[in-house]
Amino acid sequence: MKIPLSPNPDVQNEGTDTVVLTLATGTGYLIGAQNSATVTIADSPATLYVASVRPTGSAVSGTTASGTASILLSASGTLAAVNVSFSNLSTPEVTAHLVIGANEDYIFTLPQGQVNGAQWFFSPTGPYSSAALLDALKSGNISVRIDTAKYPAGEVKGSFIQGSGSSTFVAPTAPPTVSLANVTAVDAARFLTQATFGPTKAEIDSLTGGSIDTWLTAQLALPFTSHRTAINDDRNTFGGSNSYSNWNAIHLPNRQSAWFKVSLTAPDQLRQRVAFALSQLLVVSDVALGDDNRSEPLANYYDLLGNGAFGNFRSLLETVTLSPLMGEYLSSLRNSKADPVTGQTPDENYAREVMQLFTIGLQQLQPDGTLALGSDGLPIASYDQNTVTEMAKVFTGFAYPSTNLTAFRTAGANYFAPMQLFPAFHDNTAKNINLTSLTVIPADTSAAAGTNDLKLALDALFTHPNTGPFVSKFLIQRLVTSNPSPAYVYRVAQKFANNGSGVRGDLAAVVRAILTDYEARSPAVASNVTYGKLKEPLLRLTGLLRTFGASSTSGRFLGYRNTLVDGTLITGTTPLPAVDARLPNTSGSPTISSSTLVYNALGNIAEAALRSTTVFNFYHSDYVLPGPLASAGLVAPEFEITDDNFAILVPNYLRTFVNGTTTGVAATIQPYVVTLNTTYEQTLVSNPTALIDHLNNVLCAGSLTSAARTRIVSALAAVPTATTTEDRAKTAIFLVLTSPNASVQK
Repeated sequence: MKIPLSPNPDVQNEGTDTVVLTLATGTGYLIGAQNSATVTIADSPATLYVASVRPTGSAVSGTTASGTASILLSASGTLAAVNVSFSNLSTPEVTAHLVIGANEDYIFTLPQGQVNGAQWFFSPTGPYSSAALLDALKSGNISVRIDTAKYPAGEVKGSFIQGSGSSTFVAPTAPPTVSLANVTAVDAARFLTQATFGPTKAEIDSLTGGSIDTWLTAQLALPFTSHRTAINDDRNTFGGSNSYSNWNAIHLPNRQSAWFKVSLTAPDQLRQRVAFALSQLLVVSDVALGDDNRSEPLANYYDLLGNGAFGNFRSLLETVTLSPLMGEYLSSLRNSKADPVTGQTPDENYAREVMQLFTIGLQQLQPDGTLALGSDGLPIASYDQNTVTEMAKVFTGFAYPSTNLTAFRTAGANYFAPMQLFPAFHDNTAKNINLTSLTVIPADTSAAAGTNDLKLALDALFTHPNTGPFVSKFLIQRLVTSNPSPAYVYRVAQKFANNGSGVRGDLAAVVRAILTDYEARSPAVASNVTYGKLKEPLLRLTGLLRTFGASSTSGRFLGYRNTLVDGTLITGTTPLPAVDARLPNTSGSPTISSSTLVYNALGNIAEAALRSTTVFNFYHSDYVLPGPLASAGLVAPEFEITDDNFAILVPNYLRTFVNGTTTGVAATIQPYVVTLNTTYEQTLVSNPTALIDHLNNVLCAGSLTSAARTRIVSALAAVPTATTTEDRAKTAIFLVLTSPNASVQK
């Protein structure tokens, strides 16, 4: 006799259950010698899905709310437990749901407030079958959305992706060795794509056969080329501009002009590239600071990042914390202790972001950057709202420097010196920050209480076990690959913990470890389909300009260039449409009014240095692109700013530089026209195979597929015979430049 026994699905790991079935005597049947049976039921582990909850597109400029969510899916695929934690909503929550697909159809209503273990059964919902819901979860097509009074269509949202983590940690084995000497031309191109703003043929040739280690040592020794100096030089030469609504050849905003000139031409390429990466971690933005009105202070802030790029992270963290520009951006400037009369409490903005975005993240991590899981299989929060409230007290009493200690609110603006402590405005009570690395900052009634508190708080964040893997993974993603293996993160984080001489936080050692690791240098790893990263639009632009020695006779970059509007070549003597909504500036600001001889200087590529619309950067490091990548458990950060619109706009924008020419341009504008130097490429036009080999290396680091190569060679053969050698070279450049292989960094 067989009796089926079906266990109820759940997501808890409860150990082993034993069920004993015994038959009792009765009428109508006989019991044999064996009257009982025993079965052991073991839990199958639940699958973890995680989501980072961030402001939606409509709310991004009006809220700093954030949070995390998780789903534990039973092994049977029929039941899930949903958990959602969030804070800092702009207005009261109205509803919260799990939603599916781009249309965000509701599929499960969540309880109000923080959600702990809400049971979600995969029963048919609306047009979605149980199987469709399960498939949507696995492919990144299910999100959590929280609606508020101010944002009824969603203030925050996060898409789920399969998470990796464990309750215990086992250190990975060492990787195979990889040689850093006798570098091939392909790896020289790959390395320089990671470590500069774009490789040049001369740099590739110089490194080929040489040593990456030697190159790094030389670059690490170079001083930082100052953006503040460059912006002043640009202003002195071309005059000042505060306009982000009318970028044109003569009045291009000084800071952007200076940024491109330094990034494209400065010898300290590695330091400049790391500074740009750090600017996306330790974010400030002129979008919230009056556009170009803070141009020189912003350039100075960028210099702080560049000068600290190879220093100690602890020092850089303090420098950023005390920057008046950061103080203004995240409202720690003139942040005062609580006032019992007015009911005012310390501002929590910087306290939240210095933990969430700059150092430790929202969830506890293993040394390899994967999630540390509790006994319930769920991620463990790094801190809670009480920690934010208590940490906010640390950042009170700091303002523009002054010799008058009563001038907390009246001292004149000074963006070039660190903020100063005004003791009377600092909260000197004990602070229960409850971090892994420090529980309590004791009360301190001395005049130096604020300085002491700041040191203890920053030390706690610096020594927190999350900070090494958190910062290391971020920099790996910016420089090398979007989905580094846990082992790669672990090896770099170990260098963060100890540079080999007992020093923690040595960024020079971290950068060297990132760029010399087996996973950064191994051709075998680079050939994996999961390896690499989509090039962000700004780096695609700098790569084009730097690789082909772009220049203008004025010395300015990204000034005027010919542009096609509705198929018409717009030159310096052609009136432009009053408004062309398709071509705003790089950071996606409002449309631009144009007139004769003026045109937006940067086109729509969704990025410009220090111009993110939010402290979360232009894109999130854990952005989930629904579909095959999400199903594989992979994040795709740069795809967050690569929608259908930008997929067309960016190549079209790059084409304007490939085809840049002074022909037909008014004499007053010609000095600002940016053109490429294609002299070498023109020598290869008669040999298409050699030309494509060269372009494959400088633009694709050798990754151009044979199918793409065949199509491009065929396209070149079809170019009309009357086409000039220069235009043939430019056609080849554009075809390779806009191939998928040139768009992806391997």
